[in-house]
Amino acid sequence: MKVRPILGILMLLAVSAAAVRSQTPAPKPYKVVFDIGESGDAYFEKVVQKIANLSRDSRLQGKLDIRLVAHSPGIDFVAKAKNQPNAQSIEVLVRSGVKIEACNNSMVGHKLTKNDIFDGVQVVESGIGEIVLLQNQGFAYFKP
Repeated sequence: MKVRPILGILMLLAVSAAAVRSQTPAPKPYKVVFDIGESGDAYFEKVVQKIANLSRDSRLQGKLDIRLVAHSPGIDFVAKAKNQPNAQSIEVLVRSGVKIEACNNSMVGHKLTKNDIFDGVQVVESGIGEIVLLQNQGFAYFKP
């Protein structure tokens, strides 16, 4: 697994985000929602890699509002017991301002509680509903 290079990229994202936040906050013109509806280590690594690639794009740096919505089998992305290989990456993403949201319906279906998911992850009523709302607010849709 290529966790170390990805983690390094995400750390740079966190430092860049902190520097940008210390200045006058400006609206982020580029908004994207990642639909995380699948499970598995390879898929989760791909999600983190896609976010790292997006964050490295010089045209978008400091201008991104990134949301991840985990639902269905993808709820495992935010479950501590199911996604330990990406625990550090998720922590860095949250610290850098990426908003990670978990579907409550999927949490109930997978018998997960707030204590079972990573710190900083917000619970939303419905993952699909959240994606619909975000798209209506102008978020681009991305399904890794």
